Amino acid sequence: MRRLLFALSISALLGPVLFWPARLLAKEDPVQWSLAPAAGGHSLELKADIQPGWHLYSPTTPPGGPIITRIRISENPAIAEYQVYRPQPVRKLDPNFQIDTETYAGAVTFLIAVTPAASASGKMALEATIRYQACTDVKCLPPVTKKASAAFSFAADASSYRFRAPAGYALVAAEAAKDAPPVQASSAAAPVRSFTAGDEPLLPFLITAF
Repeated sequence: MRRLLFALSISALLGPVLFWPARLLAKEDPVQWSLAPAAGGHSLELKADIQPGWHLYSPTTPPGGPIITRIRISENPAIAEYQVYRPQPVRKLDPNFQIDTETYAGAVTFLIAVTPAASASGKMALEATIRYQACTDVKCLPPVTKKASAAFSFAADASSYRFRAPAGYALVAAEAAKDAPPVQASSAAAPVRSFTAGDEPLLPFLITAF
């Protein structure tokens, strides 16, 4: 009986500790995405609103570190092709990975130029899928995949229109727009913590205490 009571006491004590990190991470959602037609009927604007202290990674971030931001448009018979353009990121040493990374903070807008198929007509629903990773200077969340959608109508001259990116924007290479397996950080990189600095797991202490 004493052993049963002891086991129940340990379960009650350790239960909240075991699941605390997962609950903490589940509450954090620092990046919100929205998709909207750009003026002119030739492109879409995909905007990320990023909470203060957080950042996400440009498609141009060098390999060997975080998960870069990847954007694609779901298959649609009205779309012949599309191209993603990104603004200029900030390049600096990332304390989480100990390599130079290229990041966006605050708010960032990607442009998606779309070319209509011959059968395109009227208003349609377009959907973007975004795969990304959000980090602060001391921790990173697991990679996330989100979707954003918008109603869109092509301009009358869309089939012959040649999209020109505004100043400060560059075309994202096709390879960076595709889904890819995560790149493993180099062995020299600092380990990335998935919980706030200073919050150490209590499980080893509790086990040794008993």
